Amino acid sequence: MTQKRIMIVDDSGSLRTIIKNYLVQGFPDAVFYSAENGDLAERMVQEQAVFGEPIDVIILDWMMPEVSGYELLKRIRSVAAFSKLPKVIMLTAETDPAQVEACLKYHVEAYLTKPFSQQQITDAVKSVLSMEELKNAV
Repeated sequence: MTQKRIMIVDDSGSLRTIIKNYLVQGFPDAVFYSAENGDLAERMVQEQAVFGEPIDVIILDWMMPEVSGYELLKRIRSVAAFSKLPKVIMLTAETDPAQVEACLKYHVEAYLTKPFSQQQITDAVKSVLSMEELKNAV
């Protein structure tokens, strides 16, 4: 299995740290990226693609100041090269079905509500990565 690149995008530094600490145990060889806002995350996704080291999974908070996770998702998916990758796991405290539906329109692979457990976030990342590996094996 190739080294995976996982980006955590959340305006809360402590939550970014918690998520990374949760995931390091399940993905000890992964490279982790962190962004506190959508603009920075968008630049990082583009830069990593240019460097030939594309982000595999983005764990993306829905509610952030300036550029929401949803807005970032729309921006990323509007670029042909990013129409299906990176895979996106959306995090939110909201349970509005309209939000879930909106995310599915832009190819979100998983949708987790806060609070979530270490097991839930690890399982979501494993599931998203295994979907990609299965697709590549065909």
